[in-house]
Amino acid sequence: MISELTSPKRQAVPIVKKSRHRLGRLSPGQRVAAHLLLLLLCLPALLPLAWMVSTSLKPESQIFAKTGTSILQTLLPHPAQWSNYPAALRAIPIALYLDNTLLLCAFTVVGSVLSSALVAYGFGRLEFRGKTPLFLLMLATIALPAPVTMGPDLCLVPLAALVRNLPAADRAVVLRGTVLYLSADPVLPQAAR
Repeated sequence: MISELTSPKRQAVPIVKKSRHRLGRLSPGQRVAAHLLLLLLCLPALLPLAWMVSTSLKPESQIFAKTGTSILQTLLPHPAQWSNYPAALRAIPIALYLDNTLLLCAFTVVGSVLSSALVAYGFGRLEFRGKTPLFLLMLATIALPAPVTMGPDLCLVPLAALVRNLPAADRAVVLRGTVLYLSADPVLPQAAR
């Protein structure tokens, strides 16, 4: 009687590891051939980088020379002028450019975090009239490509007395924060007090 109440014994099923990748099913020779093919397909993507480094090492006469030679001769500088790099660093104010970039990034990160948290909390926790249309409007602005929003951003930034090229807050961060606030338990902020 007790044996009838217990569940029947299950037979052990052997676990077979299946490879998730198609390359796992190939023989070692086929894998090498597949990797070589993939590396060959990556070469066109690396060609602009090779051209840029090659051009940076050429004298000006070789950069603007008429092509009539082979591609290999035009790609390789002869002789390589490593002095082009220090000359370029003396010609441009790299420290000023770095300072401007760091300032721009710092304002962007701080502005995005603060505005995203405020907007996300407003949509996630506060109840007000017109919340749904405003939320849908915010979602619609996320679908806009960056070049469309760049013009209005550059017009609004001087009004806020900020740096001229400072971009607006990242709308995707606002959406993620809003979803986080909407999914969080409303008791948690009260429990934190």
